[in-house]
Amino acid sequence: MNGMSARLELGALVLVLALCGLSEALHCYQCESTGDADCKEDFDHAHLDTITIRSEECTVDAAQFCIKTTGVWGGVVGTTRFCTSRDMGNECKFVTYPNHDRVYRACIYTCEGNHCNGAAGVTPSALSGILGAFFVVLIRWMR
Repeated sequence: MNGMSARLELGALVLVLALCGLSEALHCYQCESTGDADCKEDFDHAHLDTITIRSEECTVDAAQFCIKTTGVWGGVVGTTRFCTSRDMGNECKFVTYPNHDRVYRACIYTCEGNHCNGAAGVTPSALSGILGAFFVVLIRWMR
């Protein structure tokens, strides 16, 4: 193996390891509609640049899932988005309250992957895999 090839392989390894480190933390939208007007049940994906909510790194220990809930809390209809370490499933139920003449629909949605409880995007882990494969092919081609 010549010096040029060894340097390229080392550089590719460092880049792939750096990108793999980026994929360790999960990023989810985290908000409550009672405190943030942009935390609506549905995001306008065509105009995400106009809302104040951004996907953030999860600080929950061992976070693996993003959650979106809709329902009534404290007499207020609203939406929440957050991170969790548990798969809470996907389910909707109709809920009634004493002294209310309405029936409310409460839902929970669980998803895996960065930004999945709002906008979709390419995850760093996928990007690192693509770049790693590219560098392996490049190094083999240069030999």
